[in-house]
Amino acid sequence: MPKRAEINATIALDLVSQGLGFTVYSYCGLHDHLVAGTISAAPITSFDIEWMLASSKERPLTQAIKIFEGMMREQAAHAIGSGDWRTAVLV
Repeated sequence: MPKRAEINATIALDLVSQGLGFTVYSYCGLHDHLVAGTISAAPITSFDIEWMLASSKERPLTQAIKIFEGMMREQAAHAIGSGDWRTAVLV
């Protein structure tokens, strides 16, 4: 499928909510819009995306990075547990 435009993600959702196009988006980015009823969505089957935190093997993790990683995991676990990220799995 040929691309017609590449635009900022926030603008894309504004255009979609006005009926001016469509986009491919992660569920976590759509959740609030789906709850508000400004857009509709359908899952793309057999399409998985992995997100990860990465750090250098050549430097030890600082305390700040360890705290940040914990906060990220906590936020993800909360979003998954509440159903906001209904298709997500925390590994």
